[in-house]
Amino acid sequence: MKFIEEIESRKAELSALIKKALAQLKNAPEGQLRIKIDGNKPRFYCRKSSRDSNGSYLSCKGESSELVRKLAQKKYVEKVLRSAEDELAALEHGEGYIIDHMPTIKADEVYDSIAPVVRALATPIIVTDEQFIDQWQNRKYEYFDYYEEEKKFTTKRGEKVRSKSERMIADILFDEGIPYKYECPLIVGGHTLHPDFTILDIRSRKEIYWEHFGMVDNEKYAINAFKRIYGYCAAGTAGMGNLIITCEADKIMPFDAPDVLSILVDRGLIPPERLISRKAS
Repeated sequence: MKFIEEIESRKAELSALIKKALAQLKNAPEGQLRIKIDGNKPRFYCRKSSRDSNGSYLSCKGESSELVRKLAQKKYVEKVLRSAEDELAALEHGEGYIIDHMPTIKADEVYDSIAPVVRALATPIIVTDEQFIDQWQNRKYEYFDYYEEEKKFTTKRGEKVRSKSERMIADILFDEGIPYKYECPLIVGGHTLHPDFTILDIRSRKEIYWEHFGMVDNEKYAINAFKRIYGYCAAGTAGMGNLIITCEADKIMPFDAPDVLSILVDRGLIPPERLISRKAS
């Protein structure tokens, strides 16, 4: 059952998260951070025991500032740990227990829910979708400058591409908020290829490669296209389901926006209603 598979997957994620949190807490400093807001200014104290209600004052300058940061991190990680352990226990005790005992705040929601003062001092140990996208999108790669003069079409994102169809694909990906890279190098079978588009599936955090062949009615072009397709297949890329191949031939085999949207719907990258609303507009 899909539900059971999702539970098992979540349990594995939580177990790994608990292990990560425990590793951080092992090196955390002694004591707990107490925060007192004096006017609009936070003041920090370190409580060494539950009997110590006030704690020792910590300056935000010098060596004390580092201790403040570490105690804030500890406070955040402890909350993540408690939430992850509660959720894991709920999953292990079955659906009925889940309903009654699921934590109010999930572990991956803790960072956004903690006090702004603590959040500003803590470093997240869970990478959110937004953070993952930023890291993926900003990862530098070697620019493909093959026949640079052929890149005559400018996308909405401001990059140069080789054809109107590539511009159309890029612009739709941009409009739909789907992260992509243009002609990013990919090593397959010991060879380096440059797929027209490398797309990030945010749900699975896996890459999808998109090759668009726009002149398959040209014999020489078609032969080279099939060689590229063979390279992907030989490396197992196509078998893993992460390769999209589209073709186009002038007048004989057109390729337009609804084709792009249909592919994105089939891949689960956009909801079906986006295709309907786009056609309507």
